[in-house]
Amino acid sequence: MKIELKIDFNKTQEQIPVIKDFLPQIKKVGMYYYWPFDNSTDTATKQMIESDINDPVFLSKFQQLCSAWSNLETEITVAIKEIVAKQNDVELLDSYQCYILPYGCYGYYNPPNEIFINIRDAEINHILETIIHELLHLIFIKQVNKKSHHELEQFIDDFFTSKELQKIFPNYKH
Repeated sequence: MKIELKIDFNKTQEQIPVIKDFLPQIKKVGMYYYWPFDNSTDTATKQMIESDINDPVFLSKFQQLCSAWSNLETEITVAIKEIVAKQNDVELLDSYQCYILPYGCYGYYNPPNEIFINIRDAEINHILETIIHELLHLIFIKQVNKKSHHELEQFIDDFFTSKELQKIFPNYKH
């Protein structure tokens, strides 16, 4: 299992309508989000994306995230594999793509292997926790298909608070 962290202009642009469609639900459940596009034209949106993903502060945070991920990647991979080994009907994919965005909520996923993370206003450790949280959604997608949002999040948090991940993220909050 490998998770690749990346910034991708085309993928970011592709996610703008997806995030826009999520906004009513995000607002309804009171989740954090960042959305600067209410009345933007396509040209203005493209220019804003280009500016935001090349912003020195954004790129610096991305580099900090990559460094932190590199330091914990082996430990996280081992923990995830230990959790999965205890489950039935769960498969890990060889590769997961984690796209780093300056927009949207803290994180969401697109089966089978895409994770989207907004790093704008979060601390590095919280971003790492969000990556793992969204990864767990992908891993356990078959088990959570018919759960409510609250039940789904509780199911994922229960795995996140397992001894395997608590060693790495002892301050994880539901």
